[in-house]
Amino acid sequence: MAMNRVLLILQLPLVRRGLHHVLGEGGYTIVGGVATLADAQPFLPDTDLAIVGARLCREEAGAAGWLRARMAGKIVILGYDADLLRLPRDQVTGADGVVSFEVGHEAMFGALRLIQSGERIIPPELAAALAQSAADAATASALSRRECDMLRHLSSGDCNKVIANTLGIAEATVKVHLKGLFRKIRVENRTQAAIWAHNNAEALISSSSVEDVPPRI
Repeated sequence: MAMNRVLLILQLPLVRRGLHHVLGEGGYTIVGGVATLADAQPFLPDTDLAIVGARLCREEAGAAGWLRARMAGKIVILGYDADLLRLPRDQVTGADGVVSFEVGHEAMFGALRLIQSGERIIPPELAAALAQSAADAATASALSRRECDMLRHLSSGDCNKVIANTLGIAEATVKVHLKGLFRKIRVENRTQAAIWAHNNAEALISSSSVEDVPPRI
């Protein structure tokens, strides 16, 4: 098998040992098994395929980019489905592929071979989540300052009366704003809106930092 030298960058020793055994049976040569990016560096020049854990990618900002700058081989992120769905977008785009621990051995080998041949492999659920995240970010960037204020109050659990008093508007006006806000971010109630705000906090901060332009009369 061409390009079969594999470096395992996974935090848990037991997982590294298990994967070492499985990949060895599949014809791969394991050049090393480490828990950190720093420990991985000496092995990178001799690595054709770096398999890095999803948890490490979540904890180490720019892990995929760091590896990309230091090796010529392919980079694969491996993890359980729940961890893969929480991967930052830049980590996914920086890797050559993403593979789930929860697939069978043959499916994993097939995915690795496709990635080695130049294909980009991403689980459908992750691709859908990234697409939804991009759509939500676009929506957040289009929200007005007042709508961002509403979301912050909902995240704090404030009732309509508190929101009205804080913003200096009538409760009836708050209800109108909330109705329009729910429709814009595609949620049905205050709880869902608060969750949406939490998931899009960074985009909301960027949006609210720009002053609203008053409409022309």
